[in-house]
Amino acid sequence: MQIARELIETTERIAHSIELPVIEEIILPRPDSPQIHDAEFAAICLQDGSMGFFYTLLDDTMQRLHTEIDADAWRGKSPIMLARHYGESDPLARSMGLGAISAVTQHLFRISGYEPDTQTNSMAKMAFSPTDHIGMVGYFPPLV
Repeated sequence: MQIARELIETTERIAHSIELPVIEEIILPRPDSPQIHDAEFAAICLQDGSMGFFYTLLDDTMQRLHTEIDADAWRGKSPIMLARHYGESDPLARSMGLGAISAVTQHLFRISGYEPDTQTNSMAKMAFSPTDHIGMVGYFPPLV
């Protein structure tokens, strides 16, 4: 859990350096949404409009989101409180914690004026060989 600890510590350092917007809303997929790829993410929304998405189809995360989480109770709270849950072993807590960390990251991008490079072909910079194994993360409907 080294990476989790490092992400949490970095997020806490950020919170000590600047004032972060509070959580405005946690957007959840509808409880009756079929477990398909159109309804697999929820979002932590901060007061300035920054958002961090998190995956909801790990184990029983989707069901537990609607039975154990009071999304309204997080309104007005610091995203750091939720980000700390990324260090837990529970998949739901970790997912929501990572969503909060992502929202803080989006906030930093916003206030710093950072814009990702959309011109460079990052794949062209990689030198793959015929023996390399390439892993992909995400849902690629034309491939499955």
